[in-house]
Amino acid sequence: MLRWPEGLDPARFLAEYWQKRPCLLRGFFPGFETPLSPDELAGLACEPDVESRLVIESGETPWEVRAGPFAPEDFGQLGEAGWTLLVQDVEKHLPDLAWITESLGFLPRWRIDDLMISFAPPGGSVGPHVDAYDVFLLQGHGRRRWQLDTSPASLATLPGPEIAVLADFHPHQTFELDPGDALYLPPGVAHHGIALSACMTYSIGFRAPGRRELIESLAGYLAARAPEHARFSDPDLTPDEVEGGLISPRALERARRDLGPLAAGVDDLALAEWFGALVTEPKLWLQPDSASRPCAKTLEERGRRGLGLVRHGMAILARAEAGGLALLFACGRCWRLPGSLWPQVSLLAERRAPTAEELQPLVASPEGAALLADLVEFGVFCFPEDEEPHIEEPGP
Repeated sequence: MLRWPEGLDPARFLAEYWQKRPCLLRGFFPGFETPLSPDELAGLACEPDVESRLVIESGETPWEVRAGPFAPEDFGQLGEAGWTLLVQDVEKHLPDLAWITESLGFLPRWRIDDLMISFAPPGGSVGPHVDAYDVFLLQGHGRRRWQLDTSPASLATLPGPEIAVLADFHPHQTFELDPGDALYLPPGVAHHGIALSACMTYSIGFRAPGRRELIESLAGYLAARAPEHARFSDPDLTPDEVEGGLISPRALERARRDLGPLAAGVDDLALAEWFGALVTEPKLWLQPDSASRPCAKTLEERGRRGLGLVRHGMAILARAEAGGLALLFACGRCWRLPGSLWPQVSLLAERRAPTAEELQPLVASPEGAALLADLVEFGVFCFPEDEEPHIEEPGP
């Protein structure tokens, strides 16, 4: 049975703290005694189907991470300081501990991800870090000091470590937790827990699918249910849509229609960038080989000599206007150019051998010169006197 601090109840917690700011909950689990000893936790970490990690502050590298399962003798080599053992999904392997997560019944049960239990000797820590999900940190045994920075100035991490340890951490809140105390942290709060004595912390983490994960999952779901033979179609195509290399606004709207709910909230620029890259992607064995990147002076000198460019025979190009920008697509890539360069972008999409005179406005523009250098580097265009890059045929 949870014990809420005076003046706080589930409704007020949700309104004022949930996904908003940290909340210290003294005695939240009254009389809590850890149901799992450190030795039992270590034994669980030796099981092959249990996800576990050892974080060692000064191992072979700073903040070394070792993944389980472990052997019992691994723990005898750790010493008395400078390490932390973490075991995930404990309530799934030990269902008798599920009551700990189920105690948070004022939150949707499907949002609860797992119960992670950690053990650290005095001074043990995993370093200051930021989580992308909500967490309740229940002190199960011993004492731990938590330092918080609710608005970190930087999320840059130390170079090299296998875990994301913040390089710049300036705490402005400090709490020391005893058994039964809990600390709620919303996503994005930088925190650093340091064991003041040999201690165990029960971390109740919440499921928070990433935006990318949601989109990929929905895309897979819809793709599996789409009519097998349905394809992009344009029976209403009009003559003004067939200029060289043009992806017309109407074509993009047809693509938006085919995407259905996946296109909700996708702005015109993002839709154009995605669609143009998709329809210009060549087969893997027909990708132009890369070449040396020409510098701006090389492009200028070639222009003075009247030398233009030649499009690689395997390159696919297209163009579109969106968001006030001129977009050029080539071989599955997209370049954003100022709208003022639309005539030159159109030229590149239409012409297989643009002349030096035609290319001059691009060479004279920093954005245009960078574009031309990219196109040569990626093999989309090459210099006329150069041999076209070798294209390997697909294997058997």
